[in-house]
Amino acid sequence: MKQAFVQATLPKDEIYFLKPPPGCPRSKPGEHWRLLRSLYGLKRASRLWFEKMKSFLLSIGFHSCDNHPCLFVGNLIDGNTPINVGLYVDDIIYFSPSDAVEHHFESLLSQFVQVEFTGQVSHFLGIEFNWQFHDDGNICYTHTTVLC
Repeated sequence: MKQAFVQATLPKDEIYFLKPPPGCPRSKPGEHWRLLRSLYGLKRASRLWFEKMKSFLLSIGFHSCDNHPCLFVGNLIDGNTPINVGLYVDDIIYFSPSDAVEHHFESLLSQFVQVEFTGQVSHFLGIEFNWQFHDDGNICYTHTTVLC
């Protein structure tokens, strides 16, 4: 996710002021700026980002898992082919049996936030994923290794 936390806005009832960075040509001595968006380092930054992503996913028909509130399941195109989405801080992992469903999700997500798709996952939350590419163009998950 490109600069994930700054894509979340602060609630209107939360007011934060900060001093401009030293040497900033736009600032005047003694000036403070009101913060309108979340920033890395702000205690609530990850929660604000999660709430933004959660509201987006719920708005397009996903539901969160009862036991794992960071995991979401949805049916975007035909109602029969699921897509699973996992959120962890500012990382998103998603998978579906259908490439068309994944591409549709990518399209919706990129309309909502600035995002960079980095391809097949190789490591996530201490898990190493291994994939096998077949001659027919299909990709097969072969095994997972937990890294400690």
